Amino acid sequence: MQARILLLTALLFTKPTLDSLNSAMTKLNEEHEDFLLTFEVAIIEHLGLNLYSEVHSAISELIANAYDADASEVTITVPINQPLGLSGQTIVISDTGHGMRYSAARDNYLRIGRNRRQATGSNKSKSGKRRVIGKKGIGKLAGFGIADEIQVRTVAPEDWDSEGKPSGQHYLTEFILNLNGIRIAPPINDDAAGVDPSAPDLVREYRPDLIHVDEPTVLPHGTTITLRNIRPLDEIDFDDFITRLTRKFAIFDSKFKVTIQPVGGEGITLSRFDLPCQFRFPALTEGTYSDGWLTHIVETPNAGRKTVRYWIGFTAKPIKKDAERGITVIAGGKQVQEPFEFKITGGTTGQFGLQYLTGQVEADWLDEGSIDVIASDRASIRWSDPNASALLK
Repeated sequence: MQARILLLTALLFTKPTLDSLNSAMTKLNEEHEDFLLTFEVAIIEHLGLNLYSEVHSAISELIANAYDADASEVTITVPINQPLGLSGQTIVISDTGHGMRYSAARDNYLRIGRNRRQATGSNKSKSGKRRVIGKKGIGKLAGFGIADEIQVRTVAPEDWDSEGKPSGQHYLTEFILNLNGIRIAPPINDDAAGVDPSAPDLVREYRPDLIHVDEPTVLPHGTTITLRNIRPLDEIDFDDFITRLTRKFAIFDSKFKVTIQPVGGEGITLSRFDLPCQFRFPALTEGTYSDGWLTHIVETPNAGRKTVRYWIGFTAKPIKKDAERGITVIAGGKQVQEPFEFKITGGTTGQFGLQYLTGQVEADWLDEGSIDVIASDRASIRWSDPNASALLK
């Protein structure tokens, strides 16, 4: 009984009431009027809802963000064996990355379309140890493809030492983005004569709900994204979900561990994609560096000689899963072309053989240069580009 009394006492005197919490949030938002998301509704709809309408697509963008934040571990908690959209469901993505102070969240995270490579003058992460995946500044909207609310809870240290270790006090910043609130946010020029205030192409300002602003904390650095008010979708096929995520990346290793944790189930740590093949070129113990990959030089018309790594395999039986069949193209550690047959033609026999074909091609140079040949959702390459088309030959 004493334990219960102590617990109730702790809850009553240390946990803020709902009214006091709302009051504190109101005060925070009044004090930080510069915490704004500036946008056009049409952009949010196109780059969030329409671009990432499948769970694996949305989650993959948040995994990429964690990688760019120098996270060593990511845990993704998802509901399984039930349709999505039920009351109270959440999808949680938690990482051990460098996190964000309030100013970074305001100046970087809330800027849609911010090209981090141009803004920082580098394609490296904060630690300088990783080549960043992100480029177009839209992956942060991916959660809106499957949910109406995104809660961001992020912890960052005061500074980082020369060895890349956190130093000084840690600070917590937390806020909520609500899609319905974004849709009805007032236009910047709301007094413009003859302008329909509901027009999707008006530039608007949305104020996220601030919960914490650079609050000192003992929590470890990292970011947790919680997706709420998930839209009605089919239940997650867990095996297919795992396959699609492994297909989308070539970055899973001991330095970047991603675990998918189904609610009420056993977690699975993602690894690089591979399939048991009857014929594999090269064999797993062969290749240019004896790592199961071959290296090839591609002559491009405008970008010179470029290096490609690849493996190709044929299974003993036809591959039933679309996500496993065909060859993906990876650039900068992430898929830029969904599985396809490299536009191979060869009559009935050739088409039949493609049912057994799988593999991966790594061509990092596709994600470099001033001319963008990769679709915004990193699902396809603009093969009409002469440098990209050289990869097909």
